[in-house]
Amino acid sequence: MKRFVFSAGFIGGLLWSATAFAVPVFTIDGIGIGNNDNLISTTIWQNSVTIKGQTLSGIGRVNTIDAPSCGGLCWITGANGRELTFTFSYHVEKIGFVGAGLADALFSGGTINFYSDSSPDLNATDAGLTQAHALDGNLWLSLVGGPTGDACDATCDTGAGAIVTLRSTLFTTGGLGSIDSGTGHGFLNVAGGPAATHFDTNSYMFGNDIDLSSSSSNNQGIARSRFRLTGTAALQAFKVPEPGSAFLYGTALALFAGAAFAKRRKSAPSRGASR
Repeated sequence: MKRFVFSAGFIGGLLWSATAFAVPVFTIDGIGIGNNDNLISTTIWQNSVTIKGQTLSGIGRVNTIDAPSCGGLCWITGANGRELTFTFSYHVEKIGFVGAGLADALFSGGTINFYSDSSPDLNATDAGLTQAHALDGNLWLSLVGGPTGDACDATCDTGAGAIVTLRSTLFTTGGLGSIDSGTGHGFLNVAGGPAATHFDTNSYMFGNDIDLSSSSSNNQGIARSRFRLTGTAALQAFKVPEPGSAFLYGTALALFAGAAFAKRRKSAPSRGASR
């Protein structure tokens, strides 16, 4: 599942560079989106956590939204004079080293709220990267963490059976307070906001709506005192094709592959041909 998200991001990046700004299928409070098949690419800033019971929190800015139904790029930050920002938080259930320089962290809960702002003010300055600037617009979409299927045992902060909604792998040459880099993966479900119906896909395992992947590293620059880590996150929401459509697509793909194989076989020299 995670591999699909990164692949989708890579393909989306190629589309952005190869196509002009497309016409969105829907525009909600100035933000263009597609039809249940959106890839949201963001920049994030977050705190660093070291023990269970703490809260992982941060802010972010949506840079682009793309979707096949838009023909590529649906919206880019600043379009229509808007910015789309968000705040997020998770509860740390467990965190600890599992190898040399390698740590694992499990999180429960999870809330992400997006805001559409007609006066963009979350910017790359120490004064501009604040939670106040991330939530000063109109609520656009509200999400909550969804089950990943990872098991939480009795050593978790809230005990065995806690629902894990996010899992992170952390890399460090020092302690947990000086993380060099990390990756995360989890699921999200729609909770509200005017854009909610366009992200309520139920397309992933356990009926989750959105697949979340993230990558972060040690923040060496702006607002380091508040946000020790910075990086990117991708939120992939897509509608599973109808069975008939999936069958036709699979049949067409098989026919294409068969034709390509036959062409290669026909053009290849026979074993008895001289070299």
